Amino acid sequence: MQRQLQVEKAEKAEEIKGLIQKYPAIAIASLHKVRASQLQKLRRMLEETAHLRVVKNTLMQRAISTCQGKPEIEKLEKYLEGSNLFLFTNLNPFKLFLILEKSRVKDFAKAGDIATEDVVVPAGNTGLSPGPIISQLGSVGIRTRI
Repeated sequence: MQRQLQVEKAEKAEEIKGLIQKYPAIAIASLHKVRASQLQKLRRMLEETAHLRVVKNTLMQRAISTCQGKPEIEKLEKYLEGSNLFLFTNLNPFKLFLILEKSRVKDFAKAGDIATEDVVVPAGNTGLSPGPIISQLGSVGIRTRI
């Protein structure tokens, strides 16, 4: 059983290595807070231009370590944290970035989230009635008063 698992991992690493060598551009997109429906929409949008794979980071590291002929491919390893989507494509990386940026969806923040941009809450009446919003604002460190 253990031997079979090792063989499967080696085969998957070889498959990923083949994708790395086949495509000139590789992108990594974090899957943090990405819903399955969003991922499916992205797959449909890029089905003609990119090969999308969700691969464990250790498997990607293994494929990168055996990859020859791709200059500076090891630099990808510093981005292998958390759940990632790997996009293998012939597209210009800047064009791919624009496509991904346009497909970005804003979502409501929850306690513990890290904002990707500055959040400013001006002092004054919010126009919201007292209730659950008070505890939600308090949970993210915003002092409130009724």
